[in-house]
Amino acid sequence: FRKHRRAEQQVESYLNEVMDNVAGYDQVLLCGPGTLYRELHNHMAKDHRFRGKEVLAETAGPLTEQQLLALLASRFPDKKH
Repeated sequence: FRKHRRAEQQVESYLNEVMDNVAGYDQVLLCGPGTLYRELHNHMAKDHRFRGKEVLAETAGPLTEQQLLALLASRFPDKKH
C-alpha cells in the first residue's frame, strides 16, 4: 500500500509541476499514447488557473517534430507555430 501511495504522490507532484509550467499559456495541447495526459487534463479542468483557457487532450503515438507542428496547426489554426 505504501508503494502505491508513494507512486500516486509522485504522479501528483509531476502533474502539478507540468501545470505550473504551462499555466501562462491560453492554449494547451496535451497528447500522448498512454493515459497520463488525460489525468493531467482532468487536473487542469479543476484548477482555477486554466478557467477560460483552451486545453485539448487527444491520443497520439510518437510524433516527429513536423508531425507535432502539423497537429498544433490543425488544432490551433489561428496561431503561428
